[in-house]
Amino acid sequence: MGLMTKAMGMANVGNEKARQADTANALVPTKKKARAKLGKLYAWGSGDYGRLGHGDNLNQKLPKAVDILRDKDIRKFACGARHCIALGSDGTVYSWGYGGDGQLGHGDFQIQTMPTVVKAMQSEGVIDVSCGEKHSLALTSGGDVYSWGDGSLGQLGLGDSRKQHTPSRIMELSGKMILQCSAGHFHSACVEDTGSVYSWGAGQSGRLGIGDEANVMTPTLIEELQDAGIQTVRCFAEHTMAINVATEAAEVGKFDEHSQSRLVQRVKELEVKLRREVLKSEEAASLLQQGKSTLIESQQNVQRLQAQNDALLQERVELYMKMQSLENQLATATSDKENLDKELMSLVSMPTKLAEITSQGVRQIATGKQPRARTPTPTYPQP
Repeated sequence: MGLMTKAMGMANVGNEKARQADTANALVPTKKKARAKLGKLYAWGSGDYGRLGHGDNLNQKLPKAVDILRDKDIRKFACGARHCIALGSDGTVYSWGYGGDGQLGHGDFQIQTMPTVVKAMQSEGVIDVSCGEKHSLALTSGGDVYSWGDGSLGQLGLGDSRKQHTPSRIMELSGKMILQCSAGHFHSACVEDTGSVYSWGAGQSGRLGIGDEANVMTPTLIEELQDAGIQTVRCFAEHTMAINVATEAAEVGKFDEHSQSRLVQRVKELEVKLRREVLKSEEAASLLQQGKSTLIESQQNVQRLQAQNDALLQERVELYMKMQSLENQLATATSDKENLDKELMSLVSMPTKLAEITSQGVRQIATGKQPRARTPTPTYPQP
């Protein structure tokens, strides 16, 4: 009995110590997780065209923080000859500097001395940016590539050589999952998830890798790299390089935890757009059919009116012929009347002016009488 009581007492003591330990642990402050460092951008050098983003055109001999982006958590940036682009952790794209070729993507050709949001890319989920001499590229988490700026040598990949001051999706890459892209001075290239590499733009010096020096207006497959397993491509002024491993720059921010949801949303949006296009196509077909029916009806009406016009014309011709016939008959009747009058005048004695005695002062005239034919005296037989 004593041993049991002692054991129970020891157990209670142990439980009390455990409770005290738990209480002590609960009172110890939880160690906070280390916060990710906020991305802060610095710029220095030539400030012409506002390319440094400090709000002026002054040169900077020492690094200076781009003040307007101080709380934007910049994760990537790219520099062209006279313009710059920065990418925030939330996918927001900022651009500034010279915009005379549309390379800033703000819908105009103005110079911006301070970073300005590229509104056209706000909801696209941009994960990478790149700058050429006069053009810019952006890659989205959905694997789409957008381009804007100078397209004189085909470096935008949009199929023509126009300047584009608003980001446009490169439709030639539609349906492909692009993992990385790069802009050279006057050409561009990208890598698909299959390892295929595409290039477009200025072909001088063979920088496109397609076997000639012709300029190419749309993304073209580099067949020589088909089995090389390329993951990263870099475009420079007049040459291009590729490697079969992902570089650190390519891996950073390639896809985040929201990428899948954005891809699903993108698919849904594309399905909605496709459905809209189908409806538009059906509506257009219906309108075309209605147009055809209207055209056929119009043609029938024209034929009907033409027939009525022909009938009216025929009636007018017949009426004209009848009028001509009546006029001829009337002319004949008039001529016959004149002849008849002459005949009547020849048969009926009509007073005739005697010109010979008109001036003789005749005061009285007398007329004779034609003797009647004598009636024969009847003769009677003698008794």
